[in-house]
Amino acid sequence: MAGRPVEHAAIAEALSDAVEAAAGAVFGGDYVNPLSRATGLNRRTVTRDRVLRNGLPGWALAFLARAAAYEHPRAMGYMLQAAAEMSERGSLAQGDALPGVRPRDREDLAILARLGLEEALELVAVARDAKRSPVVDRE
Repeated sequence: MAGRPVEHAAIAEALSDAVEAAAGAVFGGDYVNPLSRATGLNRRTVTRDRVLRNGLPGWALAFLARAAAYEHPRAMGYMLQAAAEMSERGSLAQGDALPGVRPRDREDLAILARLGLEEALELVAVARDAKRSPVVDRE
């Protein structure tokens, strides 16, 4: 703190509470599996007891902070899950030990993701419009 290293035990409880609050805001109360999938960390690593005991890597804390700071953190959580799905199983996924997309293919994946989001927004608009003005069955 204040530029000085501290023992994990001194911040463990506060860190665990902060991780739980941020992860809950982004992924909902049952955040372990979605957080694990989005970060590629083992699911046991992101459980409360493990975070209390070991903390999380700095990059994972920065990931959570950035996602939780988004204007709509829960929506960001869904987008992170979609990004993980597309990276792991999409047409550009590579089959290695840590599924993902090669850096040179990330731009193409971003285009596919934007197209998918536009389609999702259109589907929601169509469904809500249909609900507002139901079609009368004319037999």
